[in-house]
Amino acid sequence: RRCNSKNLLRSYTVVASVAAILSLAQIITSNLLLQ
Repeated sequence: RRCNSKNLLRSYTVVASVAAILSLAQIITSNLLLQ
């Protein structure tokens, strides 16, 4: 089950990175629209 925990951690990091990219894209688009 340690392998499962590693997979969980890996999937969590992937989700966190995707969320960070989405938030960055939202900030960039909002800044472009404001300009």
